[in-house]
Amino acid sequence: MTLTSDKGSAVAAALLARLGGEPLVFNGVPDLIRQLVRDPQTRSLVARMLRYAIIGIAIAVVYNGAVYYFAHYHSWRPVPASLVSYAILLPFAYVGHRTHTFNSHNKLLPESRRFAIATVFSLIISLGSMYLLAEVFGLPPIVGAFTATVVIPWGNFLLLSTKVFVQRPDAP
Repeated sequence: MTLTSDKGSAVAAALLARLGGEPLVFNGVPDLIRQLVRDPQTRSLVARMLRYAIIGIAIAVVYNGAVYYFAHYHSWRPVPASLVSYAILLPFAYVGHRTHTFNSHNKLLPESRRFAIATVFSLIISLGSMYLLAEVFGLPPIVGAFTATVVIPWGNFLLLSTKVFVQRPDAP
């Protein structure tokens, strides 16, 4: 999938040569959207992103509820409440993304290790935002939890789709 303009600029030609595939001609936004919808790779990516969002929303609702529960009913500090909530939901996130979002058939152990490494990055961002917003700025813990559920998914989707749930030669 590539994009050219009616003017046929050198940049568009370089993109065509670099990306290959059928060119998308820009004749306005509605026409571009129609072309993208017809492209099978775009449809596949959009479908995967929707499945990722469904799993992510379910996990986010439970995560935020768990943070709220631990912070308000057990008087836990925000960072430990976030950490425990994250740990509780980790297996559900892995299974949901493995089976539903990415339909992976890779070997379980190597893939779960890659998922754990990706999760460490997400956890650092989550705990860092919780610490900064709740501990430093004094905002309610739910603000830190909500921020983490908005910021993390963007990078996490890229990481999961390019490093964790990619077809590997070790797949059965």
